Amino acid sequence: MISPSFPDLFRMLRARAGDERTAFTFLEDGEEVRSTVTFAELDRRARAVAATLRAKADLGERAILLYPQGLEYIHAFFGCAYAGVTAVPAYPPIPSRLARTLPRLQAIAADAGARFVLTLSSIVELAHGLFELAPELKALEWLATDALEPGAEHRFREPQLPAEALAFLQYTSGSTGHPKGVMISHGSVMANLEQIRRSFGQVAGASEVSWLPFYHDMGLVQGILLNVYLGGHGTLLSPLHFLQRPFRWLKAISEMPPPVFSGAPNFAFELCARKVSEEELGRVELSGWKPAYCGAEPIQAEVFERFVDRFALRGFRAEALYPCYGLAEVTLCCSGGGTAPTPRVLGLSALELEHSRVAEANAGERARRVVGLGRPVDGLSVRIVHPDTHAGCREEDIGEVWLQGPNLASGYWNKPGETSAAFGARLASGEGPFLRTGDLGFIAHRELFITGRIKDLLIVRGLKHYPQDIERLAEKSHPSLRPGCSAAFGVGEGAEQRLVLVAELEKGQRPSPGEVEAAAKRAVAESHDIELHEVVLLKPSSIPKTSSGKIQRSACRRDYLDGTLERWVG
Repeated sequence: MISPSFPDLFRMLRARAGDERTAFTFLEDGEEVRSTVTFAELDRRARAVAATLRAKADLGERAILLYPQGLEYIHAFFGCAYAGVTAVPAYPPIPSRLARTLPRLQAIAADAGARFVLTLSSIVELAHGLFELAPELKALEWLATDALEPGAEHRFREPQLPAEALAFLQYTSGSTGHPKGVMISHGSVMANLEQIRRSFGQVAGASEVSWLPFYHDMGLVQGILLNVYLGGHGTLLSPLHFLQRPFRWLKAISEMPPPVFSGAPNFAFELCARKVSEEELGRVELSGWKPAYCGAEPIQAEVFERFVDRFALRGFRAEALYPCYGLAEVTLCCSGGGTAPTPRVLGLSALELEHSRVAEANAGERARRVVGLGRPVDGLSVRIVHPDTHAGCREEDIGEVWLQGPNLASGYWNKPGETSAAFGARLASGEGPFLRTGDLGFIAHRELFITGRIKDLLIVRGLKHYPQDIERLAEKSHPSLRPGCSAAFGVGEGAEQRLVLVAELEKGQRPSPGEVEAAAKRAVAESHDIELHEVVLLKPSSIPKTSSGKIQRSACRRDYLDGTLERWVG
């Protein structure tokens, strides 16, 4: 049984209303300029937002949160919880990329049926310039939470929140399709916070550092809500400041009292290993960082190895690494915490994988290394199921990951058909309901291993190939290709399907296109005995990605077919 410390988000923060300790520190410039909020002040600000909202909104109405990374976002999120209003985390459209970012905001607002937008005064002013392009946004009521009436918190009245009441709609990042609003109830999020606490071995008052975006599930649940659940001190910075200088993340970890928990997707560990300079390396001390969790995208064993090699002299140990698995449909976390002292890595036979079978590779055989993602969190049932027959798989077979537990979402907002298909699955025996994740994997050594996604599988001459294997091979074939920034997909139908690779170039590289294409084709042909039909080189930082850094293969395929990829011209 999972017994959270609090029944809902409102009472979680309200229990700390008299606590004058610092709850969050936000690094305004990513390093030195700081703003802070205590638990008591966060409670006061949440009451002010809630009182203002409740004067206009009914319980259960939706409010879009439209803020840059910062403390005002946290005030507004808890203000919604205090008001009994369902928060819809989002992000302001980027002026230089309106063609991509504005339609997403429009789609979210329309799908959620939101009536309110909570934001800053400065963004309200900027939004007026968007109303001609998006008149439906003008129809919403915009509330600037940095300009509330003084003393508004005194009008606050406590809401009555049943466990099934929606806390927020988490819009999926759309790596395999159109974004959907995942309905997260107060009961689900509290259950998952307790599961994470147990799985991560976290204690009250722990220190945390996060640069993950607040509108993403890992940034919200792990970066903000878990810190309040534990009554800890969180240091936050923006994703942009991290990407500009990855050292800032490690510096912030070094400055927090141990133990410090912090984490990010795989690409962030790769970026630190590559971009932190020797001078910066001497300024970090990482012995207090544990766990260093990694999730949200496929984890590469070689990235972990490079990271440990790079930072071992600064106190970082492989035992601190904490691979985990999760998705928005289970609030956040499904598994973590391995059964070995360091992350478990299996070298699997690539030939057996092509037949959906699990077998360790023999010496000299083509192999694929997969990282264990830990044990399922307490209270979560994990089944490996044949995706077509719905029969349970044998231990040596790869199947779809199905889940059942108290942290599951209530479904997709206003999508009963998709909710039934995803959340109402039953085994061939009739047992259920389960959540179908769409992820392929297996269980070994009591740990969960993920091999890929059903929708991404490439089937060539009857054999199954995982796109990430092809992408990694291609990226290693030429130094001009940027690691973690390529997508392999099929075009055409049936026997006529052709394999295409789109790949970003590293900044400053100007190679011969023919040389890069030949190297990639040769690497894939030698290893997989399949032909790349075309290699498309892209400008740096142009490949479609989700908010968590996952490559959007479906978007890459669509843009390829539409002729809208940002191709590099040598």
